[in-house]
Amino acid sequence: MKLVKVLVIIGQVFVLFLISFFGWFLIEMKIPGKGAICDAEQLYLFLTWCVFIFISVGMIINSSLYYMKSKWKRYRVIVILFISSLLFCSIFLRAIIMTVYYGTEKYVIEAEELVFIKIQLFENKKFFAYTYNAACELENIGTYNIIEGVLTLNYKNEKSEYLGTKYRIENDKIDCLNCEVTNDFRIKKSE
Repeated sequence: MKLVKVLVIIGQVFVLFLISFFGWFLIEMKIPGKGAICDAEQLYLFLTWCVFIFISVGMIINSSLYYMKSKWKRYRVIVILFISSLLFCSIFLRAIIMTVYYGTEKYVIEAEELVFIKIQLFENKKFFAYTYNAACELENIGTYNIIEGVLTLNYKNEKSEYLGTKYRIENDKIDCLNCEVTNDFRIKKSE
């Protein structure tokens, strides 16, 4: 009987470790600027999501059943709350960060030629840039300022090759002054 109890504890610890590992990885990818991924990695990301959700839901069901049987009640409540928090953060963390930390969107700059580019400029002088080419997506974050019609982006992480640091704004058109690859950018005021 003691061996079974020890094996159950070891199994619980192992499953919680797996859930924590996969959950932390998925939460880390939701932080703006850290979600860069290429097409070859999409399969691994999909498998990670599948394993994480399958194990998490299984552990929540297991903990709920044992809670109803009055076995390790406090532990079961903690496990259910912990896993539910990981699931919530792995899905909604980006939206929360964008709302709380970045705030209200002021302008959007887009290009859709060879590469899809979207740069969101926020009222608090922060920006979030998303770049997607045929194989990879990349996220950039940082601060910006606009002086005499020239937008300057100050990057906090490694800049995408499709983005520049200086852009000239003229009406709804925007020209990159130092981009390696030229794109037809458009700027519009957010609603």
